[in-house]
Amino acid sequence: MKALNKESILDCDELETELHDAEIRQLDEQIFLMPNYPCEFEVTFLDDYHKKHNYPLFYESYLQNVMEFLERQDIKNGADAFVDDHQNLVFVLYGQGYRAEGKEGILTTQVTVKAFDEDKEPINFANLLDSLIVSEYQMEPNLWEVSHD
Repeated sequence: MKALNKESILDCDELETELHDAEIRQLDEQIFLMPNYPCEFEVTFLDDYHKKHNYPLFYESYLQNVMEFLERQDIKNGADAFVDDHQNLVFVLYGQGYRAEGKEGILTTQVTVKAFDEDKEPINFANLLDSLIVSEYQMEPNLWEVSHD
């Protein structure tokens, strides 16, 4: 995936959080300048506990509704933005901490935004957001949970 933030919100100090928030606002502004494409929002759970107990969810919407949709999710610990290998826009949301099955974790949700033009062709967010891409990023799911023995 290609990151649209210089650093994950989970790794930011106070000043870096302000920069991260500015990057998200800049992304929001870029989205607002695009046509309001029809979209599918695919919501999947990345943390082990919620991934085992929940199926992916699918919502039909429009591109310019995405930030409002994200605000209705659990984003207590923030969100990061990416473009995935299929050129979709992806948000990883970090919610509340929890303890389950002897482990502590953070509710971690991925919202994949798949947009389509009037001919039902997929929108290539890598091209549209090229100026915002800051780095290649590998997500490490093992960082989302801590085991306590």
